Amino acid sequence: MGIWLIALCLMSLCVLLKSHHLYRVQVRQLLIYSAVVLGLMFTATNLDSWLYGFKVAPAQVETLYSLATGTDVKSHGTYSPALQATVSHELRVAPTLTQAYPRITRTMARTLQTNLKQIKPQLGSFVNEKMQGFIREDYGYDWSLYNLSHHPGLLNRHWFYLAPILITSATVYWQAMLVIALFSVLMGLGMLWHQHYLNHYLLMAALLLDGFTLSALPLEVQGRYHIILYLPILMLMTCGIAEAKLWRRQIKQS
Repeated sequence: MGIWLIALCLMSLCVLLKSHHLYRVQVRQLLIYSAVVLGLMFTATNLDSWLYGFKVAPAQVETLYSLATGTDVKSHGTYSPALQATVSHELRVAPTLTQAYPRITRTMARTLQTNLKQIKPQLGSFVNEKMQGFIREDYGYDWSLYNLSHHPGLLNRHWFYLAPILITSATVYWQAMLVIALFSVLMGLGMLWHQHYLNHYLLMAALLLDGFTLSALPLEVQGRYHIILYLPILMLMTCGIAEAKLWRRQIKQS
């Protein structure tokens, strides 16, 4: 959610720097965007509870649990069975959720402080391990194995043999997208000296990619979470294709 607040600040800055021809329209759009973001922030817990059909924990509990899990050196910032067992125990022994949530919050806060002290001497290697876990492409296959394990008839040996092909194909596809996005950024750097509308789209896409990546690393990471990166990467790729067509047109004209 913090990424969208930063985006709101950037959009506000753009409004102030632009001409005043469409000032009222832009201000109205910013107000609508602000209202939607703030509304989602304050109603997220109740909205999730309604969608999922059960009472979702308050945002403070979820955030502290995700931060404590994401800073766990033993699990490399991924799912931690020990922390999950602690939370499950607190929920089981507490008479009500109202009493359980404050205890979980205090426990996760203490765990977070302990984890941060353990991370400090090995911050570089820990972040590198988290980044590798964040962009891994084997999550979908592993999750399918978990789902099919309850149906022995569907889980046959052929599915195991397909694992290297499926995971390798997904990894190559993902890496190819990153390479094309990188070329788009390099071409965009060459256009910084020219006034062109693509510069704005490239800047916003690059900021989104950085923001989504950096905001995910402090929290618990799983391979499926990097799907959000597809949005800014596709934006960068689209800008790169538009730049390539523009350069080709200029070469033909010259």
